[in-house]
Amino acid sequence: MSLHVTELEFSEHAKLKIEERNISSSEVSTVLKKPSAVFIDVETGYFIAIGRASKPDHHLIVVYVAQKDKVKVITIIDTTKMEMAKSREEKRRWVRVK
Repeated sequence: MSLHVTELEFSEHAKLKIEERNISSSEVSTVLKKPSAVFIDVETGYFIAIGRASKPDHHLIVVYVAQKDKVKVITIIDTTKMEMAKSREEKRRWVRVK
């Protein structure tokens, strides 16, 4: 499942996280276009794309909503540990769609 991203919109929270973690919007776009995994959060209905970050041994977890002609990024997590994703998948909160 890859997205054809025509426009990216960032929530205020996502903008803050991008600034705090020094993440480029092109990095976010790359994860959305070519994720290593995609989940749906059964509680919120949000999609979660996971992919490699530009920093060595880091992953980006991008939480988003796919709209008609744009993608709204809700938040971004930059992590070296994937336990959160693994735990949410095991508990069936996140269901893999890719």
